Amino acid sequence: MNQEVTQTFCASEIAAYFIHKSTPNTENSITNLKLQKILYYAQGFHRALTGENLFHDKVEAWVHGPVVPTVYRNYKKYNFRDIIPENSPEPTQLDDNVENFLNEIWDLFKDYSGKDLEKKTHKESPWLNARNGLPDFVYSNTEISVEDIASYFRDNYIVD
Repeated sequence: MNQEVTQTFCASEIAAYFIHKSTPNTENSITNLKLQKILYYAQGFHRALTGENLFHDKVEAWVHGPVVPTVYRNYKKYNFRDIIPENSPEPTQLDDNVENFLNEIWDLFKDYSGKDLEKKTHKESPWLNARNGLPDFVYSNTEISVEDIASYFRDNYIVD
């Protein structure tokens, strides 16, 4: 994965990019649930690889896994339906390094459903640590530490 991305964005800018990569009513569609998890993975890989945040918005440990509340609110009207790219803001113009990085993230996760990614994140320590023993079904908006995310991704995904 590319390690040259060092500019920090708003999560909504990154979300718009992923939404416009999606194709509704196919395996490569994106729901708000799936979008939240892909944002989490993008932040985790980016921080682990570069030491920098990809976006400055916080990630919280909600019932259905990691969520970026600022982005969630923008797309909650879709519930569990596909987000339609034409109804989403156009993506911000990104430099080649950022675009290449986001394309790699998309390629890794585009074939997963939101529910698949939810199950995956429920087994990972950043979400579990932030919830501090709460059962899966209990509400929480505790922030997931970006350092905890980065450490987990470095230890479990990054090969030196």
